[in-house]
Amino acid sequence: MEHQDQEELQEASGLDIHASENNKKQTMLLSGVVVFLFAFIYLLPTITTLGVVDMYDEGLQLSGAQRVLAGDMPYHDFYCIYGPGTFYWLAALFKVFGDQLIVSRLNDAVICALSGTMIFTICRIFGLAKRWSLIAPLVYLAALDGSPLKMISPALMLILAAGLRLSADVSQNRRPYLPGILLGLSAVFRHDFGVYGFVASVLVIACPRENSQGIQERFRSFVSLLTGFIFVAGAIYGALLTVGFHSVFENLVIYPAMALTSRVLPYPVDLVVTHTRGIVSLLFSNNILMGCAYALFMISQLLVFIAPILTLFLVAPLAKRKQRGELFRNNQQKTLFLFLIALSILFIPYGFNRCDFWHLFPVFVVSLPIWVILIHFYISCFRKAASLLRPIMYLFISFFILDLTGTFVINVVNYQKGLPVKIDRAQGMIFNPENEINGLVALVHELENDKQQSPIFVGSPRHDKVFINAIMIYFLSGRRSGTFYHHLDPGVTTTRSVQQKIIKDLESNQVDTVVLWNRKFVEEPNQSKESSGVTRLDEFIDRNFKHSKKIGEFTLKRQ
Repeated sequence: MEHQDQEELQEASGLDIHASENNKKQTMLLSGVVVFLFAFIYLLPTITTLGVVDMYDEGLQLSGAQRVLAGDMPYHDFYCIYGPGTFYWLAALFKVFGDQLIVSRLNDAVICALSGTMIFTICRIFGLAKRWSLIAPLVYLAALDGSPLKMISPALMLILAAGLRLSADVSQNRRPYLPGILLGLSAVFRHDFGVYGFVASVLVIACPRENSQGIQERFRSFVSLLTGFIFVAGAIYGALLTVGFHSVFENLVIYPAMALTSRVLPYPVDLVVTHTRGIVSLLFSNNILMGCAYALFMISQLLVFIAPILTLFLVAPLAKRKQRGELFRNNQQKTLFLFLIALSILFIPYGFNRCDFWHLFPVFVVSLPIWVILIHFYISCFRKAASLLRPIMYLFISFFILDLTGTFVINVVNYQKGLPVKIDRAQGMIFNPENEINGLVALVHELENDKQQSPIFVGSPRHDKVFINAIMIYFLSGRRSGTFYHHLDPGVTTTRSVQQKIIKDLESNQVDTVVLWNRKFVEEPNQSKESSGVTRLDEFIDRNFKHSKKIGEFTLKRQ
């Protein structure tokens, strides 16, 4: 009788207790495929209706891939503070499918959908029923609404996959070669993310566990992990280092430190307060249905900013040993949970160095399954509350699915009604009237029609004070950069030595065209708003490029 009551309680609370070991993997794989297809189809209209607005972050990756296709090498032939994987992977896709913006965005949609699937799978590993596990990817997709999909790096998806495999290998005393390979691949895309994932994995391996064979066994696991990591990351970075150590070190260590110092952002307390007030007002608005719909999206985006605080709040009760014992039903769950906790802690300095939505999002992604697992666990501890979970969860999921469906339909209608972007490399893209950049199409056509397709330089009106530049123009126009430093960063471009190198490049590459983006940016509360006092590049451009032409937000200067 007691056993029957326990089963009833587990079923009401959302634990999947009926899946046998024989069909458990097949069921998990099938449900994962369904979640992936749902996420991918949902994201499809987004990749076209966003238009061409992300001139810097997206342009950085596309222009880097363009340079790789032209035979350039990251760190040695062009400025690059990220791993080489993104550029070589995109270059390979462009080689096969053509150098189109939509190819890159389809790749982004696949990566985002796979990441959502990983989050869902993590919840399923903890025995949560499908309806509970589905909450995590739904909140994740809602938080992505209206944001560039480039926020989700392939590195983050690979780290989550590595964590899933590592938890299985460690719990069964298998050598974690595959997790090491996956982490090595993640480091190829983002060297910093790869290091975070590797350190989290080492911490998990070092922790004592029930089926451990002692220090010697844990050391062997560490060696296996390191072997897989070095096999991939060591080979790629080793090849780049053989060409020149100083260039790689300068681009991956020195320049990022210089740029990040100038881009530090404090925690946005005012934004969090404003968001919270907006959610409360929507929940109590006259139109309850519409208010709840908007509130759900705002809540999902607010969670990005409060991710570390919420995680700390939910994890604190686990300080009691009894609570931990009831949460983990097997060693794989314990290992995976430790990996997620370690990874979320390691991502915090990355997010809090520049506290904006983009940089805090990885912390949110890693924390999301932790929240769902712990909230489910705490609620299921109370029998009366657990009995109410099923209708509440169905209602919650229904609201989210309706919201996402509404967004999907709106994006499809916008696509059908929208005007296409008339740029050869942006086929399939639709104008976004709210954010579209004035004069972009005319500028690209002007550059494409030049008889001599010589290298160009895309800069800013001032280079003693820099925020970003419209690096996307290199890709859209198909024109090569006339300098090593094709994208501009405060703290790097604003220095005397770098400006002198840019001037030398412009002269040696016989650059006769300069594009300046005149958009006024919000001055951030950091060093990027301050002038470095170095005006050598500005003086060079004014002295050598006298013929100017205004095209929307851009100034085209010729010799």
